[in-house]
Amino acid sequence: VTRTCACDCPPKPTIRSAVEGSHLVVHGKIIQAVLHKALQQDSVPLDSLSQGSQQRSFGPRFMNEYTVLVLEGYKGAEVNDTIVVRTGLDSETDCKLRLDLGSEYIIYAKSQFINHQLLDWKDESVIGYSTSGCSRTRSFARREAKAIREVIHITENVHYRDSY
Repeated sequence: VTRTCACDCPPKPTIRSAVEGSHLVVHGKIIQAVLHKALQQDSVPLDSLSQGSQQRSFGPRFMNEYTVLVLEGYKGAEVNDTIVVRTGLDSETDCKLRLDLGSEYIIYAKSQFINHQLLDWKDESVIGYSTSGCSRTRSFARREAKAIREVIHITENVHYRDSY
């Protein structure tokens, strides 16, 4: 029996290409996690940071949804913003990425807009993003944060949250 995997990630992107290809790049702390959240929308985008376009899946979808407190915003958010990031559940079909409550990450994500409409968000004041195991999203590392700052030329007046 041959087992196939629908999640076919190319090699991890460089920091420069990950920053350029993402709508959001932040150092954030997971302050809330809703695991196995059922989405009501009939079509929901799956993350495809590495493929350059979002895939669509029809029918009910389940995702993990994380509320993130931005500790340092590199692109798309500022310190103390609260954002929502979704990930898929299945490592074989959604390129699963599980984030831990209370942990800090460097998050590279795409906006969940298609045709200028935010998908399946009841509160339009919330900006939603998606990420996956194919992105560079990872546990916070000072070396990665420094490299991101260099890529986007943040060299002075960077505002940090006092908690770290």
